[in-house]
Amino acid sequence: MLTVVNHRKKCNTWRFDQLGEVVKAKIKPTGLQNLAKYAYKTVDNALISAFVERWHPETNTFHLPGGEMTITLDDVHHILGLRVDGRVMMNDNFSEKGFEWYDEIVKHVSNSLGVDAETFTTLAHFKKSYGLPLGYLEKTFDATEAVGDNVDRVARGYMQFILGAVGIPDKSGMSHAKYILNFADLSTVEEISWGSGILAHLYRELGVASRIGSKTISGCQTLLHAWIYEHFPMLKRATFNEEYDEHLPRMCRWKPTEENVKCPHTLVALRNALEDMRGEEIVWDPYRDLRSSSRPLQPVALLHGLLSCHDIEEPYMPDRVLRQFGYVQTVPTRLLKMVSAPKGTKPSNYVPMEYNRASDFFNERQRHVIRESERQAVVEISDCSDDYIAYYADVGHPMLLNPDNRKGDKVPVASSLPAKSVLYAALLKMANKAKKLGKILANCKGENYIEINEQLQNIDNIIDFPFFENRE
Repeated sequence: MLTVVNHRKKCNTWRFDQLGEVVKAKIKPTGLQNLAKYAYKTVDNALISAFVERWHPETNTFHLPGGEMTITLDDVHHILGLRVDGRVMMNDNFSEKGFEWYDEIVKHVSNSLGVDAETFTTLAHFKKSYGLPLGYLEKTFDATEAVGDNVDRVARGYMQFILGAVGIPDKSGMSHAKYILNFADLSTVEEISWGSGILAHLYRELGVASRIGSKTISGCQTLLHAWIYEHFPMLKRATFNEEYDEHLPRMCRWKPTEENVKCPHTLVALRNALEDMRGEEIVWDPYRDLRSSSRPLQPVALLHGLLSCHDIEEPYMPDRVLRQFGYVQTVPTRLLKMVSAPKGTKPSNYVPMEYNRASDFFNERQRHVIRESERQAVVEISDCSDDYIAYYADVGHPMLLNPDNRKGDKVPVASSLPAKSVLYAALLKMANKAKKLGKILANCKGENYIEINEQLQNIDNIIDFPFFENRE
């Protein structure tokens, strides 16, 4: 079972409400104070482990019996209350092994935070993370009187602290110094898409954690936990907050459970629950009622391209999860051109896929948003096309558990899709394989071509049987 890394408790001793009003005013345009105030203190190791087992970093989606799902920019906007459009978090091109990169970072840290080069060098080489310890940030800037030039430094120090603690945390307990590049000019921080950067980093952490031998996972765990609570309330891993105000971020709707979060039996039960889950049990679009009123769907949520967080770039493919936006799920046709795909099988040799950057996807998003002609509003929230059913049955990984090893359990259904559609998909898959095999045999043994061709015609007749004219 994975151990979920969470530094949220560090925010208890350096709280946002302790800051002076002039400092708060510098931070509020970013929305990062929401993370400081509302991020979850507890984590659910069993729940996160069960979902990570279903994560596929090639598409950055979870494979479930009813189809693919993922954390979208729409989820980030609702759950964290952060901006998801705007300017991407600074995409630096420095190499962490180069002196040129290090000298540039030292200069920015000195100018923005007032930390001298010698002190930073000592801190940066601690754990070899090129970061600032969260404890150091609190100790230094919480005690700094916020007057004059120190106002900006305290504001930057607190934003650096929040990103390292709950926004873009890693396992070291440090906040990477490169984040300071986004705070150099405090007059422009409201223009930055903090939400897309946090999501890109979480995608990367999920990818690494999905490899064999992974023991921990970091990233914005409040986002991941709240996403599961929103879409899978039937798992009952959190209770509804009766005091929730709709003007607050959706992470405030839930109170995480603190029971059995590390119990192996809990992990087994969650695996079985996901394996047996039917499509109609999933809350595909929990924000549906808000779209016509307070929080309409932002066009950037339908961007098909890459999300960035400094040197991290991760694919974002909303066409694979159209039901999460209230549209009928069809076969994904948009592809990102890869330069290489050496993901690796273990965390130690995890190498991200590289993509052909024909354009700046995020900053030229108008060119890469899924067109209206490619979207069809759902009637039933779990609607998907028949060809998607066959497609997912062929290329997806909906089932993970061996039914023979599930003692006392019912055998899971083959899919959460309607029974006739499942049968159609299975037969279609078998028929396609049989036709391919038949053509190969026909080429090898010409004298049997007539007999084999008749068998292939019989397969076509089965697929054309009137039973399949109304597959639902």
